[in-house]
This record gives sequence, C-alpha cells and structure tokens, in this order.
Amino acid sequence: MSSKQSQYRGEHLRVPVVSVRIILTRRGVVLAAASIAIALLGALTLRYEYITMSSALAFVLLLDAIYVLSVSIRVKKSGSFIERVRVPERIVLGSEAVMRVVGSARGASPRGRLVLEDTIPPSLKVVGKSEAVARGDWVELEYVIRALYRGSHLVGPVKMSMPSPNDLLRVDFITPPVTHVYIDAVPTFYALEVTAPVTKIRYPSPGAHTVRVKGAGAEFFALREYVPGDDVRLIHWGVTARNPRRMPIVREVLAESMFEVFVVLDPGPMTRAGYAEGRRIIDDMVDAAGAVVTTAMKKGDPVGLYLTGVPALAIPPTRRFERIIFGLKHLEKVGPSPETFISTGSLPDVVGRFVKRGSLVLVISLLDSIVPSRAKKMAMSLRGLGVRAVFVMPYLPKYAEVAAGEYLSALEPFVEEERRRVAMLVRALREGGAEVALHGPDTLVYGAVASYMAMGAVGGAFLE
Repeated sequence: MSSKQSQYRGEHLRVPVVSVRIILTRRGVVLAAASIAIALLGALTLRYEYITMSSALAFVLLLDAIYVLSVSIRVKKSGSFIERVRVPERIVLGSEAVMRVVGSARGASPRGRLVLEDTIPPSLKVVGKSEAVARGDWVELEYVIRALYRGSHLVGPVKMSMPSPNDLLRVDFITPPVTHVYIDAVPTFYALEVTAPVTKIRYPSPGAHTVRVKGAGAEFFALREYVPGDDVRLIHWGVTARNPRRMPIVREVLAESMFEVFVVLDPGPMTRAGYAEGRRIIDDMVDAAGAVVTTAMKKGDPVGLYLTGVPALAIPPTRRFERIIFGLKHLEKVGPSPETFISTGSLPDVVGRFVKRGSLVLVISLLDSIVPSRAKKMAMSLRGLGVRAVFVMPYLPKYAEVAAGEYLSALEPFVEEERRRVAMLVRALREGGAEVALHGPDTLVYGAVASYMAMGAVGGAFLE
C-alpha cells in the first residue's frame, strides 16, 4: 500500500486502426432529405430553380463524399493507431487522476479535424472540461476523472473520427475492442502509509500491549463464594474454615493476555444511501473498518475481521501480515447487504469461536431492523463472553442533514423517527454492558480509530 492517491500503469496500450467506416451525419441526412424533396418538387412543378437548388445541394454532399473517400484510402495505406498514454491502475475514492489518450490518422489531410472521444461510465465523473489538442494527422485528449463509488470501473472504448469539411459525413476509425480498461477505485484507507516491517507485525514485543482477564494465572484478585463449575483447586481452605456460613470460598486470579481487536462490519440495506456526491454510507463504514485494521497493524496488535456483507468473510485475530492484507482486499469489495445479518445469536456465536476473553469487539453497523430487546440481549451475550463490545454507529440524522440540505424539512418525519430508534438502541446496548459511539459523515472514520485507541490505552486495566 502506498500514500499515493493514484497508481498508473507502466505500459502504454497502443491499438492499430483496422478499418474505417463512412457515416452520414445528422446534418448530412437533413441536407440529403432536403435535396431529394426539392428535386421531387421541381419535377412536379417543372420549375427550373428547384432543380438547380437540388443539384447544388447534391454537389455539396458529393464534394464531402469525395473528401472522406480519399481520406479513407490514404489512412488504410499508411496506417493509424490509438494509444492510451496515461491510465491509472487504481484511484483512491475521492481523489482525482489524469487520463491521456493519443490518436493518429496517418495520411489524413492536414486540413482535417480529428476528433477523439473516450467512453466514461456514470460511476466516474469528469472534473472540469476535457482538453483535446488536434494538429494535422494526430490528436491528444486529456481529462481528469474522480471515482464516485468503490469497485472496478470500465472506461472505453476510445472513438476516433474525422468529419468532412461541411460536417455532412464522418469517417470513423475502427479498432479492435481492446481500448477499454478497468480502473479500480479503492477505499480511502489505502491512502494511509503502512510501512511497519513484517517482522514487527509478526512478532511484536511480548507483553507490550496486554489486558488482564479472569482466568488461570498467578495474580490474586478477590475472594468470593463457590459457585458450581469453579475449580476446586482455587478453594481457600483457611477462609472457608472461618466462614460462619460454612460456604466454600474460592480465590479469583488474573491472567495477562495480548490485547486483540475484532472488527465487525455489518452493512445493512440502508447503507447504500448516498449523502454527498461520490460518497455513500457504506463507503464511510468500509473506510472506518480499514482505518482500524491498518492502525492495529502499525501498532502490532492482533486484528481480525468479520464481514457480514456481500461477500462475507471471517478472519480470527492475527498478526500475520499476509492474512491481514487478504482481509483488507476483501473489505475493499464489500457492498450493502439486502438485510442485516447481525442478530442476537450470530455475532456472539462468531465472537465465542474466534475471540478470546479481554479482546475488543468493534462493531460498525447501523443495526437497522434490530429491535432494542434483541440489541440488549446481544450486548449481554458479548459481555458474558468476557469481551469489551463497542458499537460504532453512523448517525443517520447527521447524514440526512448533509444530504438533504434545504430539503431537510421534507425528511423531518423520517429523521425524528430515526432519532427515537437510535435513542432506544443506545439505551438497550448500554444496559447490556456495551459502549456506543454515534458519528456523522465527518467523524465516523476518526471515531472508530479513537474507540480502538481508547480501549488500547487501558490495556493494563481489568476487563470483566
């Protein structure tokens, strides 16, 4: 990964022109139809001036036809080509990249006017005006693009043509269908510099970032009464003998464990909504998850991923560089899901299988279609597993303010209903023992990283 906003291909794509095609332009069609109509009118009325006018129009069309035929013959003999000189292989979402295409029609008349046009999909926006410089038998087109959405965008094919002097006919230069290219728009977390050595990520200094959890260890924590399931070796017989209730007393001990973070991304159906040109809520959520993962990589903390969208993925917390990079590549392609997959049982079940006690579970989700009672049960289940759960939620009322602007009043019923829904969810999650952080479009990425850093800063504290 690099800090550069765009990465360009090293090789140029040069395609020869294999054939030409002569097409009647709209102006040519109108002129030909007018010439035929005037000729028929002259034949019906036997008026000489109509026949003369029709002949003049036909002569103009004939001159343009002779010109384009001569250009076609010369170009076929001398050869022509279209070349993509500057093509980005990838572009970071929200940044800009320069595209440059060159076309040559050797043998064309120096008085001709070559026209070069590139096919741009709606998912890419041309910033400013495209500049085309045409001189004799070659033309250069340069423009700036900005990706509106993540993913792979098809650009092309390139079209080169030369109109006749009166723009009645046009010569299209036909090339093999290989002038199209795919440009990958990647999330903004790819712009972060990840320069930590592989050895540092694989083998961080032992005990540099630890948490204390209940478990097999040597450090005394507290005394409490025996409950079924406790290890009988932890019974404190001296205190038990002095206990007037004659109930066994056991020792609670602490064990140190490596601080781990497990990032959960759940893009429900509402995340496909956009709030600004070139931005969707799902893009912010992907950036937030990627920023936490890349930050954990640089700090050397084991980090895992659980992606419930399409495609889905589960990676247990690890320090292996190649597995984390694989997860980031998978995260890059995550899109909105038709439904919310996080439920009362699914998330605790995954956490119970992949995450150990004392770890941080960072959930990035709107939690749409989840009722407060289920959310509270889910938070209690996570707390029972001995992990610290933090829910980072995009706050839709803030997104609506940015998206709607002056039309916010029309969305006020939806915004008010969303405020009530989020308030009940937040109350239920906190009652279940989880932390909740609400963020708007400007703070979601930084808020997710701040939540991870805050939990890591108390790594030496006891987590229930």
